[in-house]
Amino acid sequence: QDDDTLMSRAPGHVPVGSVSSGYPMKSVLLMQSLVRARRAVKETRARIKAHVFRTRVFHELCQTEASYLRDMRILLNEYKKTCPQDLLTPKEAETLFGNLEEIVNIHTHLLGDLNATQQEWTYTSRVGVIFEPHIPVLKQAYEKYINNYSSALSLLKLKCASGGKDKSPFEQYLDSVRKRIGTLSDLASYLIMPVQRLPRYILLVKELLKYTLPQHIDNSELLRVQGGLGEMVTALNQSKRKAEDWAHLGDMMRDVDMKGMSGLNIADGSYVFEGILFVDEATLSKLKSRDLACKKPKITKGLQKSLSNMLVRKDDPPSDKELYVYMFKDMLLFARKIGGGVSRLKPPSFKFSALHAWRMPPGTRVEGSSPTGFVIVAPGDTNNPDPTPTEYRAPTPFAKDTWMRHFQEAGMPVTK
Repeated sequence: QDDDTLMSRAPGHVPVGSVSSGYPMKSVLLMQSLVRARRAVKETRARIKAHVFRTRVFHELCQTEASYLRDMRILLNEYKKTCPQDLLTPKEAETLFGNLEEIVNIHTHLLGDLNATQQEWTYTSRVGVIFEPHIPVLKQAYEKYINNYSSALSLLKLKCASGGKDKSPFEQYLDSVRKRIGTLSDLASYLIMPVQRLPRYILLVKELLKYTLPQHIDNSELLRVQGGLGEMVTALNQSKRKAEDWAHLGDMMRDVDMKGMSGLNIADGSYVFEGILFVDEATLSKLKSRDLACKKPKITKGLQKSLSNMLVRKDDPPSDKELYVYMFKDMLLFARKIGGGVSRLKPPSFKFSALHAWRMPPGTRVEGSSPTGFVIVAPGDTNNPDPTPTEYRAPTPFAKDTWMRHFQEAGMPVTK
């Protein structure tokens, strides 16, 4: 029974508007004091339970912060500062490690504040007040690091590529560092840690809120921290996507001969995907004959981001013609290789010649036509007067599903 029910049944309890039952006042006061004592016991037990679990979460926060900072110092002191310049120039080191010193400095101060609170931890201790001042500097530092992350991975892959059976000198150096510090984690495992750290904060703050009672002074502060961290992660994800789009467009401007393509306007943030598709000879002839309203550019290098299983299969019909297709939110750019072939062991390095750039009008939809094929149906498409939609075939069923998923992410209705 709840306390209000017990109170209502207490001798001498007089509901509003009723007549006194005549119980002695002493009995009434005794029962009321017992009910208040029971309430106080329940509230105390709830506070103790919340404090125990809240303490555990805070200790986990301090432990993971110390572990993260230790790993960042390993990355800085054991990898960056000890690498010979004949293996990694200062400019390459800046690309590979980003603003690592700034991140280490920020988390050194943050861990110091957390440890100071941990040493004097009580029921009334506040965690939100520790994090709030650090959010602006965290956003500024991690925006730099995350936007540079893709470039760092590309450089790491380039440095580890030996071109033969033996490891490259840089990869041999990385092996020596792992052996010296006694870890199985490779450099890529350390580089991704800052990308994963901010979402981890959100989970820990959410867990702290779960065990912080509404009347606790830290509750409102943690709610503000949770909102600030969530907004920061969302903004960083958008910034990372924008940086990646700029990188793709920058690659195209560097690798593609854009002479005569002034009429081709690719909006910032519109890059979606690229890869290999197959069409029949008739479709290829139509693509060749279409007027792009500009000169045909030559693409000197493909932006290889397609999956390994999207490479050419040996059982592809000989009548199928291979195209390399760049997908943007509202446009497809079709290109055809000039000589060479597709290797299963390394990304293609052959040249391309652009065949057609097609703007997909609003209302365009994609329909699956076979295990590896799909058609793109565009209402009122003046560039495609043929009433029969063109079928494009991916190298594998999985590759087709990948294309369909990216079409859907671009906002097009998809029927598999």
